[in-house]
Amino acid sequence: MSYRREDYPEVESVPWLDRPDALQCIDERFNAGEITAEQAEVCRHFHLEGYATLGRVVPTETCEEINTDVQRVFDQWKHLPFQELRFKFQDMYHESPASVRALKHPDLLAWLDLLLGRRMIPFQTLNMPISSQQGAHSDAILMSTQPPNFMSAAWIALEDVQKDAGPVAVVPRSHRLPYISAKDIGIPRGASDEEAGVIYDEKYYDFMSERFQKAGLSPVPYLGKQGEVLIWHSNLVHGAYHCEREGTTRNSLIVHYFAEGVETYSDLWERKLEFPDALARD
Repeated sequence: MSYRREDYPEVESVPWLDRPDALQCIDERFNAGEITAEQAEVCRHFHLEGYATLGRVVPTETCEEINTDVQRVFDQWKHLPFQELRFKFQDMYHESPASVRALKHPDLLAWLDLLLGRRMIPFQTLNMPISSQQGAHSDAILMSTQPPNFMSAAWIALEDVQKDAGPVAVVPRSHRLPYISAKDIGIPRGASDEEAGVIYDEKYYDFMSERFQKAGLSPVPYLGKQGEVLIWHSNLVHGAYHCEREGTTRNSLIVHYFAEGVETYSDLWERKLEFPDALARD
């Protein structure tokens, strides 16, 4: 079976906060006592802007324990070029129990379940000791779902983010822009990972930047404090600013979640995506 976005039929089933009547639904749930005023406000922001910011969710002790785990790996592999080094921090949950505690924190899972309207399951982690400095992109092409948009990411600040440390950049309201598929950027069906990766790097970031700039949208930095969380929509354009001060850190834990019960695949890599048993929810 091929796993490309164009192979799937158009469906009406979307997350509740993507529906045209989302604001009305939020008000109805609040008036019925199903959600609090704080939850209603966060839902409105997620619907309108494509992301939500939460206060301190992950305890300081857990953040510091994760930083210790990351430093151990960084000390071992810091001689590598950056693009090779970053892969050493992907799915580091295998050797960082504190990262697992953070991504399964009950308050974080409750927020994700609310925003997507389904039980959310952790899929992948990335621990970053420094800024990724990655160009503007959307997760939807990398981690895709049928029905669409049932994926979300949580970016957890493991230290106070400094303005010159290459903070995360989000493009408010960009989640409403048309989805950019592998087909749109010219990746042929059945392409190897190497070929798909080359085309993606050569075309995707420029394509994305041109699209959101034409729409009159601009990135804004997220300067979270330790333990605070940023959650974004699967189609939200985001990236990272360049680090302006050599040697500065920007410790963070990024977790990607899929909704339970949806089909999970990668439009870019043209393959099915499986949930790791180690991240299963209790």
